[in-house]
Amino acid sequence: SVNNDGTFGVAYEDGEEEEAVPLEDLFHELQAGPPPASSPPPAAPPPAARPPLGMPAVERALEGVGLERYAAAFDEQGFDDLGFLLQMNAAERAAVAEGVGMKPGHAGKFVKHGFEAPVA
Repeated sequence: SVNNDGTFGVAYEDGEEEEAVPLEDLFHELQAGPPPASSPPPAAPPPAARPPLGMPAVERALEGVGLERYAAAFDEQGFDDLGFLLQMNAAERAAVAEGVGMKPGHAGKFVKHGFEAPVA
């Protein structure tokens, strides 16, 4: 609470009290204003380019990893947003692989590597 003498103190229900502090000590940074600007803040990096939407982008990505045979199934199941697919983790990719009916070997490759070609 603010005391009559211009200080701020805290009193607890159990009777304990904090040392009173002059109000100007609490707000001295606000009264002084912002620090002088020596240089402008660094510019934010440009946002990452979002992969194109639609099946053509998904088809190209599937072709890049040898899984183009599943393009129609991706489309039928609604997996037509490459940006969304690229953000998936392994468990989510496993669900996609099952949903589009991938063979076990293809599913393992897709779950492990996604749309990144495995290193030979």
